[in-house]
Amino acid sequence: MKETLHIEPKQFSPSLKGLKKGIKNTPGKKVRSNLDTLAQLNHFYSEKLLEGSDSKTLAIEKKSLEFSKAPFIKRARSKVYMDALIFQLIDLKSPLKDAYWNTYHCGTVILQDGIKTSSKYCKQRWCKTCNRIRTANLMNGYRAPLKTLKDPYFVTLTIPNVEEQRLKQSIEGMTKTFALIKRSIERKHKIKLRGLRKTESTISKRLGNYHPHFHMIIEGKQQAQEFHNEWLKRYPKATKKGQDIRKANEGTIEELFKYFTKLVTDEKTFEPYKMDVIFRAMKNKRVFQPFGLKKEVSEEIEEIQKQKAIHLGNKQEIYTWDREGMDWVNSEGVCVSGYIASPEYLEILDHLRKGVLLKPKQEYYEPKESSKDRQNLHQVYSPGEAFS
Repeated sequence: MKETLHIEPKQFSPSLKGLKKGIKNTPGKKVRSNLDTLAQLNHFYSEKLLEGSDSKTLAIEKKSLEFSKAPFIKRARSKVYMDALIFQLIDLKSPLKDAYWNTYHCGTVILQDGIKTSSKYCKQRWCKTCNRIRTANLMNGYRAPLKTLKDPYFVTLTIPNVEEQRLKQSIEGMTKTFALIKRSIERKHKIKLRGLRKTESTISKRLGNYHPHFHMIIEGKQQAQEFHNEWLKRYPKATKKGQDIRKANEGTIEELFKYFTKLVTDEKTFEPYKMDVIFRAMKNKRVFQPFGLKKEVSEEIEEIQKQKAIHLGNKQEIYTWDREGMDWVNSEGVCVSGYIASPEYLEILDHLRKGVLLKPKQEYYEPKESSKDRQNLHQVYSPGEAFS
């Protein structure tokens, strides 16, 4: 059965349907809400919780509610961002198509049980929502082990840019070369190297090909320099200018845990086909690899992420993501985050939705149709399942 893409979700609450009567909704097309419509949604439910508070406690309670809401505002912004990109990846009909569909449904339902909420996540590396969780977990998990490094250095190791067909093979070759150099230095000096390596790949703006490289934090200036020298011996065509060695600090540690690839260019342009090439090349490969350090945390995020939401009150409730309202909404029209995108941000999103395909003439190898039924892809919790 042929899939129909760009389907508007059907799980809108009755109150939202009423708000959307004045919006022309053509099947198969995405609709952008105007600010007047967004303003009508009940974004300020949490302020009702402050009613009856005396003046001495009002400021403290209001700050607590704002603190509770802040993570959901960031998550809503990330969700809106991915909504602007994900259909372009789905439309490629890549071997990762099912995984892209999972990202479309990532965190679309928030379950509230008391003052805690939970959601299911796609756990994909390209998902901005999941990467926010993953990055926080990695930074918290590796911060203490990295602080035990004496005289840490931040090192960048690159190879000459490669074309699409050689990207996966090149990354695998770099990983093997890294292991050989590490083993050689350890045997030569009878020491144990300590540090953390990260694999990245970006798109060359000038050449249009791919730039795989390593970032690592390693203990000791001498070890960093020797690793750099050995790397250039094995990759003689790599330029010295492309490599980098500098003293590590708190800023470089944070830099290490950023994205493994930039989703958009500096000009706010999204190239779905080229990004899909990188995602396929990195499939089933570890982005972070500690050496000589105790591994404190996994790259994977938990199946269910629980978060307090005191601004929603103490109750059991289901909130569903509304792509027009850019928020999670319950049956009464109460929104979780209160996020409202600025006109400037909406313009950026419109620009990103246009994308730049740059797809070569050859077609993907099309795998057999997934055994998953389309209804499973769009499945959400029913009230009976949610708190059983």
